Amino acid sequence: MRSKVSAPVAKRHNTALVYSALREARRGTAQELALATGLSVMTVGGILAHLVTDGRARKGPLIPSGGGRPSQCYEFNEIHACAAVICARADAGGALAQTAVADLLGQVLWEQTFPLTRIALDSFVPLVQQALNRFPAVAAIGFSMPGTEHDARLGMAASDFSALLGTRFSEFYRKQFRLPVAFENDANAAALGWVARHPQTDSLAYLYFPPGFAPGVGLYLNGRLWRGCSSAAGEVGRLPLNIDWHSLADAPAQARCDALARMTALSCAIADPQAAVLTGPPVTDDLLEGVRRRCGHWLIHPPEIAFSHHFAQDIQAGMIRSALELLEAPLGFCLP
Repeated sequence: MRSKVSAPVAKRHNTALVYSALREARRGTAQELALATGLSVMTVGGILAHLVTDGRARKGPLIPSGGGRPSQCYEFNEIHACAAVICARADAGGALAQTAVADLLGQVLWEQTFPLTRIALDSFVPLVQQALNRFPAVAAIGFSMPGTEHDARLGMAASDFSALLGTRFSEFYRKQFRLPVAFENDANAAALGWVARHPQTDSLAYLYFPPGFAPGVGLYLNGRLWRGCSSAAGEVGRLPLNIDWHSLADAPAQARCDALARMTALSCAIADPQAAVLTGPPVTDDLLEGVRRRCGHWLIHPPEIAFSHHFAQDIQAGMIRSALELLEAPLGFCLP
């Protein structure tokens, strides 16, 4: 028996289709978008009118139609809403926070890096406020940092910033600014960012080897981020591998290669990803061949292994994607 779809669900689905098609094309007529979505011109026209009223689309110029009545062109309004993202990380000279604001297409409108001389629960309030002052259209906030947040009740279960342990970080900022908040571990965010820049990647292990800290792994499997049941997937730093992670960057090349290969092989043996990406000070281009060779001996199906020179950019791209998903969720639209 054929199940019936309720009118509200059908409308939500159709709106998401039209919105997605307009977002991808940037502009188009009702006829063009009907062709792209398989919906009727009348249905698309009604949805476009709603999107214009909502501010998510705007009317563009009239398009000549070969002797008939001109067709109204519609444009995607990428600045209808913005996302502010703050990516905090430990650096050789201390802690840094990279702040950025992006439009609905993920284009960075503004960014700035700030030193974090003090790290507490409210340390990021001035950074968020500065973004809001510059861009009042900010409608979602994204945070990335080395740590895990299980849920709003239990708060931060692990963090390289000890002052944040046990705090209800996301809940604090949701209440402070009355905006939706996305939170990701830095390796998870970097995995999302790598996939955003390499969309052919379906599954990935992103291994970050930070200076002076144990590594973390971001897992993107079968088209989605894998966080585990308590958001602790990829927290591999405490495993008894007899490796001094804190001084690894200063170790001889052979010792670094062996440590990197063992952690890469361990992660890939469990996740079996299509690709593995390594980044951080202990990783260098000339060590990758040794890592590949060792993993080739140890793994049944070794993945493609690459080195990312752009960890900060990977994190930022991933957090922009996470924050924008909060803005698209009301339409039922998921970013590609």
